[in-house]
Amino acid sequence: MSESERDEMQCSICQDILRNPVVAPCCLQMFCEQCINEWLNTETTCPHDRKVLNIDSLTRPPRL
Repeated sequence: MSESERDEMQCSICQDILRNPVVAPCCLQMFCEQCINEWLNTETTCPHDRKVLNIDSLTRPPRL
C-alpha cells in the first residue's frame, strides 16, 4: 500500500486505519464513526476544516 493510499484510509483523529468510516459533508474527510461521534459530543465543528458539523449530517462513504 502506498503512502497516499494509507493516508486516505487513516482517521485524522485517532491516526489509525478507519473503522466504520463516515464522511463529513463540509470537507469530504473520512473519520472513524466512534472518533467523530466522540469529537462532536464536545465540539460543534469539524476537526479538519472547523466548519459547523453535526452528527446527523455524517454519511457513509461510497463503496469503491
